Amino acid sequence: MKTQNEVIAELITTPFMSSWCGRAREGDLFDPDPRRRSGAWAHWAMTNIAQFSGSRDRQYYALILDGKFYNPKSTGPEVVPHIEITDRVLARPDSHFPDRLASAGNALRFPWWVYPEVNAVKRGLFPSGPFVGSVEMFVDAVSQRRASLIDAVKNLSVYCENRWEVVEDLLVSNPEKLTELVIKGFSRDEVTSFFPAGAPLSLKISFDPKLAESSGKYVARRVGVWRCEGVDDSDAPFSCGIVVPRLTRNSQFKDSLFAIQKESAAGLLVRGLLLRRIAENVIGGLVGETVAENAVAKTLPKGYLKSIIAKPGADLPKASIQAATAFVQGCPDGDVAWGTLDKWAESHATMLTVQKEAFLDAHRKASRFVRRGEEPERETVDILLPIGWDQDSRVVRVTYARTAKGD
Repeated sequence: MKTQNEVIAELITTPFMSSWCGRAREGDLFDPDPRRRSGAWAHWAMTNIAQFSGSRDRQYYALILDGKFYNPKSTGPEVVPHIEITDRVLARPDSHFPDRLASAGNALRFPWWVYPEVNAVKRGLFPSGPFVGSVEMFVDAVSQRRASLIDAVKNLSVYCENRWEVVEDLLVSNPEKLTELVIKGFSRDEVTSFFPAGAPLSLKISFDPKLAESSGKYVARRVGVWRCEGVDDSDAPFSCGIVVPRLTRNSQFKDSLFAIQKESAAGLLVRGLLLRRIAENVIGGLVGETVAENAVAKTLPKGYLKSIIAKPGADLPKASIQAATAFVQGCPDGDVAWGTLDKWAESHATMLTVQKEAFLDAHRKASRFVRRGEEPERETVDILLPIGWDQDSRVVRVTYARTAKGD
């Protein structure tokens, strides 16, 4: 396998690399200044390029991503996530490649990938269509209004974070609804209403269709790969791939990698549009781009514990994944949740098959899954909502139900 210097020596004279390598400068990949940021990402590309061997010993070049493939069961060969640079890409100059790379967003440095996400990033960075226009006008437009985009995303984030349990509930109970909202994309009118400065560029933003197809109803759990399309000042079409964090509480509001101040201006545009859509269609109470002081937001209805009686000749009843999700959302503190369960068992003269320590461990695990937008494991659910023996000498399963609004 060739060394990095040998790879660069082979590629530096290609139309692709020679058109932008002179812009490479070691620097901060999160620099708010678009020129310095692009230079830092050009340097990143130069120092992360390598040669790979594919099937039938096919040799190709690729950019190595910083993270790893998510492989909890350690099955299959260990492959480093990478974005192939095809011969088609190498054969044509692309002087604005560092600008598109820098605009793609901080999610390019995500630590855990799945294959469809990486393939979608490749399509975003190296579009196959006739996108020959310059992204310079687009980068200038979003960069000049970076402060306003930061303010908008901050306001939306504060509003949404306080009510994000509604989104977490949908990730488990009705992921199809979130999928519909995500893959719908944003029309020119929608983009312009949020970002009026983009009107001359006729911007429209679409979710990668192949990633949507492969992810199915779990699109919201994936790193989002979008394509922003428009026209430059000569009416030539351009494309810019943008990668945004998953729709989980940690990625949206907690992870320092996705800190709003560090995000690319283009990334802020897509994140703002997406949060606004979720606020308006899932959470509610949002008026335009600002949060109305007297707005009443949607919240999850209150819930209560109840029992399911085991029927003769039937399998032991199980609480649903949705019930477990609702329980940890209704009682996010483990000790409070245990107290609630223990008090219920006492008032219903039911002896439980779980002790406090095991319950608290299950509560922590379930809460972690819910924050990630994932379904708690069945073993965890069965401990969180255990079986018991009631006063009428029956085996019962504890479950949790939400009270409809108005009840």
